[in-house]
Amino acid sequence: ALSVSLAADQAELKAGRKATWTLTLTNSGAGHMLPTGDPDRYLEAEFEVVDARGRVVSARRTTMSRWILWWPVIYEYDDTRIPPFESRDLAFSYAVPRRDEGLTLHVRVSYHILTERAYRRLQEKYGLTVEVPHVFTLYEEQMPLREGTVQRQAAARPTSPRCAPEQTHEDETG
Repeated sequence: ALSVSLAADQAELKAGRKATWTLTLTNSGAGHMLPTGDPDRYLEAEFEVVDARGRVVSARRTTMSRWILWWPVIYEYDDTRIPPFESRDLAFSYAVPRRDEGLTLHVRVSYHILTERAYRRLQEKYGLTVEVPHVFTLYEEQMPLREGTVQRQAAARPTSPRCAPEQTHEDETG
């Protein structure tokens, strides 16, 4: 099982000061690495600052997976999955605006059963015509970025995925 918690370094946001949020992902009960199974499976943690018009003005994404070279020999060259009973802390910092600009911090953890490239290949090469869920949101929080917003630490809790496709972003801005 995956447990998720989000904590801020300030109890209340202060205008003009940088705030840092730490997202902690804990492999709290699986007797194996998370994610497990096919190498295309991965966890993605995202921090996004979104303006009032819905535009992403700053973002950080972290992927936890393993990467395998399949040719000319099978070689696992990187593994960033979470081992059993271990945690991964991911931090994101952003300066709180001096005046309310309608900014919101979005924090999301999602589970992908295959890459977007592999999904497009199923559609384009093999004729997949129905929408098949392949990205699942495991955790999501949103909070306004303005002075006085009280920050809390979300209690660590097992996740329960929603079975709906998600849109993904492949670049990092900010």
